[in-house]
Amino acid sequence: MPRPSRAAGAGKIERYHRTMKNVVKLENFFHPDQLREAIGQFVDRYNNQRYHESLNNLTPADVYDQNLNLAKAGLRLKVDL
Repeated sequence: MPRPSRAAGAGKIERYHRTMKNVVKLENFFHPDQLREAIGQFVDRYNNQRYHESLNNLTPADVYDQNLNLAKAGLRLKVDL
């Protein structure tokens, strides 16, 4: 996750929160557990199913897994953003 002290990092965090609000605010939640479930589903979809243009149309989980495998091999992934 980007550092919030940087302008670019703050922008990414704000964009993520705006996307989450737009999805979560479409429904009415009458119990905190319903809201927690909706946020959990959003986070799962955002990280594991939704393709991100800024990640060369990969999911964040795909990029994380690639970086983890390369790190185990002693290599680094170069992503042109």
